[in-house]
Amino acid sequence: TRLAEPFEVLREAADKAAAGGRPLRAAVIKLGPLSAHGARRAWIGNFLAAGGIEAVDVGPVTASPEAGRLFAGSGTEIACICGSDADYALLGETVAGVLKQAGARHLSLAGRPRPSEAALQAAGVDLFIYSGCDAPDVLGKLHAALKLAP
Repeated sequence: TRLAEPFEVLREAADKAAAGGRPLRAAVIKLGPLSAHGARRAWIGNFLAAGGIEAVDVGPVTASPEAGRLFAGSGTEIACICGSDADYALLGETVAGVLKQAGARHLSLAGRPRPSEAALQAAGVDLFIYSGCDAPDVLGKLHAALKLAP
């Protein structure tokens, strides 16, 4: 097996969906100022692109109610919260709850803030995406959340 093969399969499925008029997109809810989320936002955008998922920027968000309103206007079905660990501690749980209430079918978070993982999961985070995770598996879960057959 070639190392690139799982990614090629994911990209082929995404390309087929896009050709059929259903491009794969995920809202990236950016918390706080650019200086706090810029590097992580670039990383998650590239991670999603490896699976053929377009990252749609939403924010920056500084209060949880605006996260729901902005997500609802994004035209996406799934979301990924992106910020610093400090912003996750400050806003993560409330933003996650608001996004679920706004209709996010699947919610991921860029990073792995271990001290608050359980609380974030309880608030609605379905998946943590971080350096070292099983990328093809995680991208496959996002394809499934977008109701794309494997």
